[in-house]
Amino acid sequence: MVSLNHSLYYPIGELKKHNVSVVVRVCEPSYKIEELASQGIAVRDLAFEDGTFPPQPVVDEWFEILKQKFQEDPDACVAVHCVAGLGRAPVLVALALIELGLKYEAAVEMIRE
Repeated sequence: MVSLNHSLYYPIGELKKHNVSVVVRVCEPSYKIEELASQGIAVRDLAFEDGTFPPQPVVDEWFEILKQKFQEDPDACVAVHCVAGLGRAPVLVALALIELGLKYEAAVEMIRE
C-alpha cells in the first residue's frame, strides 16, 4: 500500500491506469494537490470525523460527484480515500453500492474483498 503523503508518483500512475478523474479525500489534507491537478485529476475534500457517520451534506455531495462524473464519462472512475482506508472511505463506497441496489451485507463483503 502506498501512502499519498510520501510520493504521488506511483499513485498517480495507478489512478490514471484506472481512469480516475476525481479523488475524494474524506480526511484532513495531508498532501498538495498540484501534482494531481497537473495530471488532470481533481481533488474534492469531503472530510468528516473518523469513527462517525458522514453528515448529510457530505453524503449529498458524494452522490453529486458520482452522478456528475458518470454523466460526463460513464467509463471514468472516482477514487475515495481516508487515512487508513478502514472507516470513512469504505462507508462512502458502501453507501454508493447500496444506492445502486446491493444489500448491505453484499456491499460490505465486496469492499472487504
